[in-house]
Order: sequence, then structure tokens, then C-alpha cells
Amino acid sequence: NFNNVVAKKECYSGKCIGLNTTNYARLLKLTDTIYQEKSIGNCISKEFIESKIFEWLIKTYKAKKVETTFSYAMLDEFQKALKNYKFHFPILYLDLNKPFQIGNVYFGYFTKEYLTSLNEYHRKKNPETYKDDFEGLRANYQGKVFVSYKIKAERQKAEEIALAHCSLAVDILKMCSETTDVPFIELGFDIDSRVKVNPQSETIVCDADNELEGFNISLARPTHHHKIDDKEWEHIIQRQITDFHKFLISLTEDLSEMQKLIINSIKRYGNAISNKNLHQRIVELFTILESLLLLDKNSPIIDSVCKYCSKLVFKKVEDRKFLIDLLKTMYDVRSNLIHHGKEISFDIDHLRKLQYTVIMLLSELIAKTEKHKTKQSLLQEIEDAILEAY
Repeated sequence: NFNNVVAKKECYSGKCIGLNTTNYARLLKLTDTIYQEKSIGNCISKEFIESKIFEWLIKTYKAKKVETTFSYAMLDEFQKALKNYKFHFPILYLDLNKPFQIGNVYFGYFTKEYLTSLNEYHRKKNPETYKDDFEGLRANYQGKVFVSYKIKAERQKAEEIALAHCSLAVDILKMCSETTDVPFIELGFDIDSRVKVNPQSETIVCDADNELEGFNISLARPTHHHKIDDKEWEHIIQRQITDFHKFLISLTEDLSEMQKLIINSIKRYGNAISNKNLHQRIVELFTILESLLLLDKNSPIIDSVCKYCSKLVFKKVEDRKFLIDLLKTMYDVRSNLIHHGKEISFDIDHLRKLQYTVIMLLSELIAKTEKHKTKQSLLQEIEDAILEAY
């Protein structure tokens, strides 16, 4: 009987108690119900809620009585779990000459002064148990680039929130990188847990006629570190990073549909521009445009994208005509890959302009988020303007 299978248990004093699959399903349903309460779910992880419910059940069973009501016990556990954290996530293949911020996310590196202070602090705090491993710490972390975020929440939820904010800021930095200007420049930097570039690869070669002869192993590491110096930072500003910085600062917990669409598009762009397969990148860029500019699944894709994108990005008729021709040309590249598996040739400058089009569109949408909360509201405004033009 599947219902008699123990799905979650705790063992003590030589015996085990737990929940069968039916009761465990009820526990998960209760967990979801509590998590759906925004005041809780915004700062407490679902895993923490589940563990505390189970602990209360086990404690009550052992005591054979309810010592603390369930609701008071849970609220007390949640309150005790809330702490202020600052998370640092290492970024691979990125070099900085000075720290900066995107939204409330800080990009920087560990200095010798900070690591020395950290070493001295823990030496004084625990003089009897402290082991001096400062040189190892300094060798591993001095100068290492990281991205960080401050948050008050339960430990696991805090890390989840911090990683989400830091990842979005990194995607914005990718969006405003030199690869937007020069599409074939490989973009490999990312938070270490998200990086798609193998940190090291190896090739083993030997003589084909005598496999014992000429045996050799060669190692290869990525050479495309992305360096942000003063000159590159000026270029990043020209690529409209200020608009996206202000957008992040303005976000609240209650996001509108438009804000959610913009955030998802930034994430998709970060993924697209990291893709070394330029044809696949084109597909991903059109996925962004479609998500932003199609009213529903029945809307004609390229016609809708051309109509709304050209009117949002440009004011002059000649610029709109050029963009419509560009979108149709690049959409043909996308369709050949999607429908026929063919990677047809294209002008690299067209890809550069397509990338810029997506950024310009997102920047324009950010400016309209105060007035328009939904995509339908925005696109309807364009339709009304078209009608009024005749």
C-alpha cells in the first residue's frame, strides 16, 4: 500500500516516527498555503517552513501535548530566523579597476586591507581556537571580483533573493557590454554558479600508428576575460546602463506585468549574448521581441514585431522603415534555423543593430512603466495613435 510508505521521518532513542505519503502531502499543502502569504513568503523559504512544521509535529508527539500553539510556534520561528545578510557571489572572467553599482547590487573585489581586517577580527574574537590561515585566504580571495547584495530574511531565502538580484544586475552588465557593439566577441563572465564556460579543457593526442608514442596532454583555459576600465565604463554608460540602473532602484515587491516582462527580457538577453552560436542568439533575441510585442498567440509574429517595435524605438519615418527591413531580414535567419535547421549567412552589422534594437526597446518600455502596467495597455496606445493619424 503506497499510502503506508513513510515519506518523512525522524529517528531517536532507537525508534522512528514520521509521516506516510498521504500525511506528508498534507504537510506540503500546508507549507504552500503558509508560503503564499506574502509577508512570510517574501522572507522565509518554503524549505524552512516545511522543516519547522515537521519539527513542531515531532515535538508535540514526543511531549504528548501541545506546549505552544501551531501559529505562535511558527511565527516565533520565522521571527527568530530573520537576520541581516550580505552575500558575495564570485564572478569568473571579469576584471575591474574600481567598484560600481547597478541598482542596489555592488560590483567589487576583496582588497588586502579588508582581508587583513577580517583576519585580525577573528584572531581577537577567538584567540584560543583561531588558526592563522591568512596567507591562504589572501592568495585565494585578494583581487577576486564579486557581486554582492544586502538582504534581511531567513538564511536560505536570503541567499535565493540575493542571487536573483545579483544575477539580474550581471545580465544588465552583459547587455551593456562590448559584445553588444561587436557581436562576435565572446562574453564568458558570470557568477560562478551560472557560468557556461568550462574553466579548463584538455586534449589528449598520440601517434595514430603507435598509440604508445607521442602521448601528450594539453590544457586550455578561456582567454576572453572581460575588463572594465575607465574607457570601457564610458562605453557602458553610452549603452544606456543608467536607464537600467534606475529601473532596478525603482522596483518594489509588487511588480506590474510590464515590469515582469522587462525583467524576464533582461534575463533572456543576458543568456542570448553569452551564446557563442550567433544564429541561436538571433532566435533568442526574437523570443524577447515576441514576448514584449505580441498581444496573444494568434497575433502574426513578424507583422506585430515590426509594427510595434518600429513605433516604440524610432520617431522618424525613414528610421522606422529601416528597422522594419532589418527585422524582416533577421527574422528570415531565425525562421530558417527554427523551421529548416539551416544556418544561413547574415551581415554581422545587422546582428549588432538587432541587439541595439532590443536594448533601445527595453529602455523605451522602462520609461513607460509608470503609465502602462500591462502590455495590452501599451500596445493599445499605439493602435489608437495609428487610428488617429488618419
